Amino acid sequence: MGLVSGGDFQMGTNQSEVAAAVSECVNVYKGACDPSFSEDSFPPHRVILDSFQMEVTEVTMGQFVAFLNTLGPNSHLTG
Repeated sequence: MGLVSGGDFQMGTNQSEVAAAVSECVNVYKGACDPSFSEDSFPPHRVILDSFQMEVTEVTMGQFVAFLNTLGPNSHLTG
């Protein structure tokens, strides 16, 4: 396990960032983008996190599936 130090950061986006992202999506990537795609990122707000521990060893999708299979059907629903 590795320590991830707590702290604070600004989460979310503002109108000008949304406009720039939609413009880039439409003009550069030729995507079907709409400002409504960003509705879940409003308003920008401060987030404060406590320090926490995180695994430092990567687990592949295949390893995770094998783990779930050893637990049996629907085991992911009950933790």
